[in-house]
Amino acid sequence: MKLTFGIVIRDGNIKRWIRNVLALTGSALILIGLKYDIYLMALLGAVVGAIGMYASQAAAVGVKPFESWQSKRNREDDGNCK
Repeated sequence: MKLTFGIVIRDGNIKRWIRNVLALTGSALILIGLKYDIYLMALLGAVVGAIGMYASQAAAVGVKPFESWQSKRNREDDGNCK
């Protein structure tokens, strides 16, 4: 699990190339689904694309949704010490 986590996640965010792949794959699924009237595929594409795009927004703002709880605790402890 730790190995997979390191391949996909870096600095608490999904890696850039994975975010791009998710967004492009989602867009492609939407277009294919709408072209051939497969609305379930279009819905799946919207979900996949949204994950990629929201992950990109989180990285741009600096939010780290996948930061480990240990590093969060260490950061909080460092702020409380004087």
